[in-house]
Amino acid sequence: MKADQSIILSLITFFVGILFGSIFLTGYLEITPEAFYPALTTLVAAFLGAYTAYSLQNEKEKRKEERHNLTQANEVLQAIKDHIAILSIFNEQSIAPFRKHPYRYLAILPLGFELKPNLEIDVSKLSFLWQKGDVVATDKVCSAKFGFTMALDHINRRSQFYNSDIQPAFDSSDLRHDGKIDATKAKETLGERRYKKIVDHTNNMIDAVDTTIQSLFDARDELRTEINKMYPHGTAL
Repeated sequence: MKADQSIILSLITFFVGILFGSIFLTGYLEITPEAFYPALTTLVAAFLGAYTAYSLQNEKEKRKEERHNLTQANEVLQAIKDHIAILSIFNEQSIAPFRKHPYRYLAILPLGFELKPNLEIDVSKLSFLWQKGDVVATDKVCSAKFGFTMALDHINRRSQFYNSDIQPAFDSSDLRHDGKIDATKAKETLGERRYKKIVDHTNNMIDAVDTTIQSLFDARDELRTEINKMYPHGTAL
């Protein structure tokens, strides 16, 4: 803002100088052209110097702002990539092999630990988009972040329930034999409440993982597009 004010002031000064110079040259004031030209030359030089300094400073500030914004955006993109990797690996290792299994709610084994992200998506790092860019990108990032939180919650709650309620029921029965599930005895062994709960947990978990992976990809692509549009010479991850 200060730089803008300086250049406007310089322009006003310059044109006021031209105006007075014209008056001097047309004889309204008793000042000879020989006396006016050095003053005009000095004024022009001062204006050009101020304009050059403003341009250089403005360009420096723009480059600094661009580097900062690209860094912020790439940190968010890196966190999104981390979230995609976590859910994709879980999907490939735990869900995909049993996706079409008729008793996948039992075949998909629980995790022995709480699944957490390595990086957090900090949407506030994209605040520069709220003034200069398309808010669609930040909306999609927010939505994907919320979806990821819910997906992890479904995964962890199912694992906890499986370990605390389902596995003890397995251990006290012949529900498993040689690594295979005796599905005909599943409902009877688990009971109505546990049976329905593990089915719901499993279906909700799979739906959340599938939906969130796609949502994260969409958010990543939208954010990349917006950043590349704003800063075509930068590099978005």
